Amino acid sequence: MPNTQSAGGSFLPLAGGTLTGNLNLGLNSLILNAGGKGGVIKGDAANANRVLIRNIADNDMGEVTLYNLNAANNIVMLAGKTVDGVDVSEITSMLYVDRGDPADYDWDKFNFTQDGSYYDLDLSSIVPANAKLVHLRVALKSPVGNSVFSIRKKGNSNTFNNFKSSAPDNSQQGTEDGFVVPDANREIQYMASNVAWTTLYMLVAGWYI
Repeated sequence: MPNTQSAGGSFLPLAGGTLTGNLNLGLNSLILNAGGKGGVIKGDAANANRVLIRNIADNDMGEVTLYNLNAANNIVMLAGKTVDGVDVSEITSMLYVDRGDPADYDWDKFNFTQDGSYYDLDLSSIVPANAKLVHLRVALKSPVGNSVFSIRKKGNSNTFNNFKSSAPDNSQQGTEDGFVVPDANREIQYMASNVAWTTLYMLVAGWYI
């Protein structure tokens, strides 16, 4: 359905339609209402760059200061308020990038040192420099029950702050997904139990920017 706009610039209701393009509200309000649920978007007289967003039902969406996309294509919120009314200095969004449909795993058991110690792993050939969080998929099978393959942010040391995959026994292969923060060089760390792994694979499924 095409956009519907009346004389004077106000939009008429659309049955299943969409509005596209730029909409300059000035200090007027745009009310989004569906059966009493929706929100009010209004320009802020005190700040030309600010947009106030409020929930119709319970007014709990807070005040949001929106600026343009930054260099990393993230929406930046400055000097706004959370739904609890807490001031925040900056909140940035993250966009998930799906890697697609890889034809194979990126690493197998022959790429990993398997002695129970942590080693660096370089992701820079796959993960872009602006990645903030990496999505990993691990498949593993071991002849020894509860064998562990662990991933952590490089430099972390606390055992409870890791992504751990464990192989229950040699009768089945387990697959798990986890997330890790890469360092500035796009390196993380891994640890594989000192066992004769039947299978041990890992791939990068995607990342957040």
